[in-house]
Amino acid sequence: MERKTSQSGFTLLESLLSLSILLLTLPFLPFLFQSISDDSYYNELAIEQFFLFIADESHRAEYTVVDNNQIMFIHSEEKHVEISKYKSVIRRQIAGQGHEILVRDINSFIVTSSSAGIKIRIRDGKGDYYEKIIPIL
Repeated sequence: MERKTSQSGFTLLESLLSLSILLLTLPFLPFLFQSISDDSYYNELAIEQFFLFIADESHRAEYTVVDNNQIMFIHSEEKHVEISKYKSVIRRQIAGQGHEILVRDINSFIVTSSSAGIKIRIRDGKGDYYEKIIPIL
């Protein structure tokens, strides 16, 4: 007599094994999703680099003029370097020409002159504020 067996179903052992693997990996899913959606520090690093760039430019310049939320550095070769906000970026121009983007996604750029140096306040697209006083030598 011939016996028919079906091999297409799951056994109890296979079901328990898959359930135990699922239960072991389930607690790690929140950490996985958190690492995927972790905020980058790109804007913060870009603005810190911008502050360092402005400090370096001010140390190399002979004169520094702050007017109308713009910084103008005058070098010995009579080269005028302007730092200003244009739309949502902060740009650098030499003698009013060119368009070198230094920082992107900026809502406000406020520059004032103080006794300690140049005070720069920046608000980025996320709403974070950054402030730095660059001493003028």
